[in-house]
Amino acid sequence: MKRLTLKLLALVMALAMLGGMCAVAEPVIIEDAPDDAFALPGAELDIDLPAIGDFELAQNDVASEDAVTENDVPAAPNATVKSGSCGPNVKWSLDDSGLLTISGSGDMDNYFAFWEVNGGVGIKRAVVEEGVTSLALNTFNGCEWLESVSLPDSLENILASAFSDCRSLTRVDIPYGVPWISGYCFAGCYSLTRVTVPESVTEVVDHAFDNCPRLTLYGYDGSTIETYANENGIPFVSLGAAPARPSKPKHSVMDSKITVKDQVYTGKALKPAVKVVLNGKTLTRGSDYTVSYSYNTAIGTALVEVTGIGDYTGTAMTGFKINPKAVTGLKLTAGKGKLTASWKKVPGGVGGYQLQYGLKKNFSGAKKVTVSKAATVRRVLKNLKKGKIYYVRIRAWKKDSGKTYWSAWSGAKKVRVK
Repeated sequence: MKRLTLKLLALVMALAMLGGMCAVAEPVIIEDAPDDAFALPGAELDIDLPAIGDFELAQNDVASEDAVTENDVPAAPNATVKSGSCGPNVKWSLDDSGLLTISGSGDMDNYFAFWEVNGGVGIKRAVVEEGVTSLALNTFNGCEWLESVSLPDSLENILASAFSDCRSLTRVDIPYGVPWISGYCFAGCYSLTRVTVPESVTEVVDHAFDNCPRLTLYGYDGSTIETYANENGIPFVSLGAAPARPSKPKHSVMDSKITVKDQVYTGKALKPAVKVVLNGKTLTRGSDYTVSYSYNTAIGTALVEVTGIGDYTGTAMTGFKINPKAVTGLKLTAGKGKLTASWKKVPGGVGGYQLQYGLKKNFSGAKKVTVSKAATVRRVLKNLKKGKIYYVRIRAWKKDSGKTYWSAWSGAKKVRVK
């Protein structure tokens, strides 16, 4: 600040002198003036006075210490312009800078293409966050403006054509744990110069890198990708020997959600489909777990045992109901102030039947009558209102270990009481 003050002072005096030289006035004679009478104040400071026409003040010299500059103003956060879901527990969002973020846990839907959602326009960068385990069929297919993508260590599967025709994409690093590169995965990526492939990839499906003229593959010595590169005339850069990697932690199926639908008695052993979901991912029977069944023939509760294999450990138990078959052959016969219901006997050792009857089709306010013998297939309902239409339905039941198992209701029948 002191330097600036001196510069300004020198400038003002220089301008004053110049103006004095140009003014028209009578000469003034000063007698006996000392030698330093016309010395400039501050001359003893040895200031280099710049030429008038060349004088400039630097912006930094005149800016106030308290002034707010452009760098001091916080940038506004990027606004989300579109968002949605792309899996049971996976979501996506696109902001106005062109950043696409995929987040959540588990697999994406088997098919999900962003070009259908947004026409691919505006997606310049993509970040798949930790927890997402798969990329869907055609995930980024046709996103021609996509320049870069970041993939998480949790990724386990990249389905076919996931990056095909991403013409601006230049580099992809596939995370360790992905077992194969699917068909047409990178086909038509004309700007793609580098794909780094881990040693976990043991298969490269046909046409994975079709029409990638600038591509160089990077991988480890003796890896599947090195063999593939050599066989297909694609430049390969070795990353040396594959590093020692800790095995992926195994997950216990005891923490999973197991779903099995209830069944209807057939007289044969029942083995319904089992759905096992762990951390948002649906596991695959035969590669992730095995299933065994017990007590799965008679009416009652059957047991299902799920045992983890491969990357999964532990054993989990669940069950499903085996309910009686529905009653068939219901017939109604009207009498005076009564009706007679008859039906066919239900197999499977049922304990009996339950009749429901009333004046409304929806059985609101209807009465129930229980038949306690399986061999009984006829019941008279008395004390009914004459001339009224009654609706009747029936179901079978059985008790086992303190629980009651019901069949579905039969179709309703109606009759007008005499």
